[in-house]
Amino acid sequence: MRGALVLMGLAGAATLAAIATPLGNHGAPVPGAEDVGKLETLLTARILAGLWAPRNPPGAQPSVPDRALPLDRYVRHYALLTLRSEEDLPFTTFEDSPEGDRKFVGRRIVGVLASTAVVDRPAGIVVSEAGRLPQFVHGGCSVLNVVYDPDTGQLVSAWCNVPAPY
Repeated sequence: MRGALVLMGLAGAATLAAIATPLGNHGAPVPGAEDVGKLETLLTARILAGLWAPRNPPGAQPSVPDRALPLDRYVRHYALLTLRSEEDLPFTTFEDSPEGDRKFVGRRIVGVLASTAVVDRPAGIVVSEAGRLPQFVHGGCSVLNVVYDPDTGQLVSAWCNVPAPY
């Protein structure tokens, strides 16, 4: 019985370590705390202004639009990437953009935010290396995708995932 409790404690510690990864424990470049703070300030304003899930897919029953939750209700995964095109984005959904690839090209902080209900973890920031961001195929506004330009301090884009098909 005590062995099982020890294993549960170790699993809990591993989960906590995955949620709050210190910036110094990475081998590859990761986003800095100051840049993540600026990103989150801009993203909070964008959410308050209204960040909605894409429209219902064709043929689906109309439903109440899905709106993004407050930022503190998400587990927020961020990574620093150098993008050559939109195709380099590590997301399963993409925002239609009149600018096309141009706005995504360059050194960017990308984020995948999942509501605590989706991942069953406490809210917080997870700083990740490139290639270690979680992927969610659907989820509406329970999953957000974010692209931030740390060189200009601009929130390039933020959108909700595509809702699950009916």
